[in-house]
This record gives sequence, C-alpha cells and structure tokens, in this order.
Amino acid sequence: MTTIGVVLGIFATLLIILQLVIVINAKKRRGRRILGVGGPLGEAVNSGERVLAYFYSPTCAECRTQTPIIDILQREYPNVYKVDVGEHFEAARAFGVMATPTTVLVDQSKIVDTFVGTRSEAVLREALL
Repeated sequence: MTTIGVVLGIFATLLIILQLVIVINAKKRRGRRILGVGGPLGEAVNSGERVLAYFYSPTCAECRTQTPIIDILQREYPNVYKVDVGEHFEAARAFGVMATPTTVLVDQSKIVDTFVGTRSEAVLREALL
C-alpha cells in the first residue's frame, strides 16, 4: 500500500468517526428545551407548537438537494422554518447544530428528533404530523 493510500484511508476513517460523533450528539439532545432563540422561529418554539427547523448553508452541496423539499413543505405548513447558519449562528447553536443540513423537530419547546443530512419529503411530512 502506498503512502497516499494510507493517508486517504486515515482521512476516510476520521470523516466517518466525525459523522458518527455528530449523529450521536444530535440524538443526545432529544428532550432538551430550546431557549434564547429570537424572531419568528423563537416565537413558534416558545408557543409550544410543533416546529420543523431546517438549518442550512447556501454553499452546502447536500443543502442544495434538501432545500427544494423544505420549500415545498414551507408552502404547505406554517410551522416549517429555514435558518441560514451563516446569518443565524446563535440560533443554530441553541439547537445544537454541528453540520448542515440538519433538520430539528421541536414540540412543546423541546427537541423531539434531529435529522442530520438529507431526508425525503415523506419522512419530513411524517415528522410534522
């Protein structure tokens, strides 16, 4: 095996470990109350309604796949919010977002579930019900 092969193998392993850490940390946040978020998203969360908060970055390749699905849901459901992490870093931090795209389902001001990466329209619709 060449040195380049070893380096690529180590790099791939580190990426997999990083992804696992992000997903595990997201699952640990279940049941955590969301505090200190302003604007319309904060009002919705504080009201106790079921909210789907989608955190994205315009430069994220996976986000370009997920965002059109979120746009469809946003037209149908008033409780779906898009949050650009570059513009609203503090909101992303309050929700514990560590990667984009991340979609967080909140009910009664507490995190119910967190989806890291892209999800199908059907999965997100089911989460909203």
